[in-house]
Amino acid sequence: MAVGIVGYGAYIPRYRIKIDDIARAWGSRGRGERSVTGTDEDAITMAAEASLNAVQNSGRDPENEIDSISFGSCSSPYIEQGTMGLMKDVLDMKPEADTCEFLGSPRAATAAVKASANAIKAGKVKNSLVIAADCRSAEPGSDVEQTFGAGAGAMVLGTEGAIAEIEDEYSYSTAMVDRWRGSEDRFVRSYDYRYTREFGFLNHVTAAVEGLLKKTGTTIDQFQYVVLQEPDVRMKKEAARNLKVKKEQLTSSVVESIGDSGAAGILLGLISVLEIAKPGDRILMVSYGSGASDAISLKVTSEIDKKKGKTKPIDDYLKEKEYIDYVQYMKYTDQITQAGEKVNLNVPPVSPYIRRDSRDIYALIGAKCGKCGYINFPPSLRQICIRCGSLDLTPVKVGKRGKIYTYCINYYMPPPLEAPLPMLYVDLDTGLRYQGLGTDTKIDDIKIGSPVELVLRRVTVERGISIYGYKFRLLS
Repeated sequence: MAVGIVGYGAYIPRYRIKIDDIARAWGSRGRGERSVTGTDEDAITMAAEASLNAVQNSGRDPENEIDSISFGSCSSPYIEQGTMGLMKDVLDMKPEADTCEFLGSPRAATAAVKASANAIKAGKVKNSLVIAADCRSAEPGSDVEQTFGAGAGAMVLGTEGAIAEIEDEYSYSTAMVDRWRGSEDRFVRSYDYRYTREFGFLNHVTAAVEGLLKKTGTTIDQFQYVVLQEPDVRMKKEAARNLKVKKEQLTSSVVESIGDSGAAGILLGLISVLEIAKPGDRILMVSYGSGASDAISLKVTSEIDKKKGKTKPIDDYLKEKEYIDYVQYMKYTDQITQAGEKVNLNVPPVSPYIRRDSRDIYALIGAKCGKCGYINFPPSLRQICIRCGSLDLTPVKVGKRGKIYTYCINYYMPPPLEAPLPMLYVDLDTGLRYQGLGTDTKIDDIKIGSPVELVLRRVTVERGISIYGYKFRLLS
């Protein structure tokens, strides 16, 4: 029973900052650009978008066919508190589905892949969703400020209809400390770039690849594609040279377009290969982080052609971008904040009032009236139809897309909300009129009748707890 990838999906924030803008702030120069999360984005919101793309691409029903979620990240919003319960609500998965979080290392994505694949092989689960998302914090002026980017990748693993089967794996790890963030640290710290490159990345990646080749009796020339973790372009090129990887085996570098996206980087690199791979191609995927490296061999099957074009390609995310300056970057990454007393919720964020309706809200489940057809939302607060008073209500998905019915713009908002802030009233395609804030949207682009979609975003943070909700994003 071969375990493999049955679906994949990516997400990259639209905002970019040119590395030269960062460098000039500290008296130096740089080239390229990196992705930046918006003010209402974090690892969880990015993970949600990538996961929805992957599940759609897989064709699996998340409620009945996906049995577990494994999440890899260096930038979870919590040190102690799980996040995948929220993801299950967003995907409308059953509460019995297992969750596991691999945190604290850019190698977390491949650790999650291995654990999920082993669970499927053992017969404990049938299909597993693996997610990796990161937006690591870099101290202003540090050597990693110019390299850290943001993004998310996700894939569904299973045995039926796999587009790329996992052949074998090999791991290599030591007591290496090169980049770290302690429990009291806000920013990632590093010792020395050369030490990280030579004794960390190059040493571990080389050892993992050589170990896998010896274990499987293969050579590097037998792989059509080699996907390496990319802390930066230089490290990738040196590792490829050490391993005698040919230029044609390396795809275009994701890190050159968005920077080092941590645990997500290796999945984004793999997805970029799956978008162009052909049946029979073999792929070598090699991760690195925190003194550990995983090398995983995959073989593409004839199912690959059925999945192409069924999810938003990485190139589209790379093209859809908006540049911000260094001051905006500092605001978006919460390194400078607006003065003034922040507006708080009227109830504690952990109260039953907040949590009671969360599953209906995040899964976007409404109650359709059998008498008049009106969709009541959320159903936990609508026990009778608010239009006709009927008790004949049936659960129904309210959908995520629609057109703007009307809108208003708030130009004066207290922190942490930012003005101008659009409030949109949207007629969803399923018939429900839904009210929500706008995001990733220029005010001048908002028009009555414009198509929009709901996306999960962070609404606020109170008492250290992130509150998430849906906002509207204009469709291009």
